Amino acid sequence: EPARFERLRAERDRRIAATDYLIMPDYPLNDTYRRMVEYYRQALRDLPTKEGAPWDGGGDATPWPAMPAVQSVRLS
Repeated sequence: EPARFERLRAERDRRIAATDYLIMPDYPLNDTYRRMVEYYRQALRDLPTKEGAPWDGGGDATPWPAMPAVQSVRLS
């Protein structure tokens, strides 16, 4: 069980890190999209505390939150 939690957290951390650039202050994302990304990141952080964790240790049986479809805002 501890190993599955470690794998779950490692995959969760990878998914959070993949969105780091989206919340940088200078990234051109409007407030609505930025909030969507923040909610997604929080859902990832909360995942290990959800009932049923660690499922299969971050594999296909893990109920991953859906990454929001965000797009950068054109500055020109």
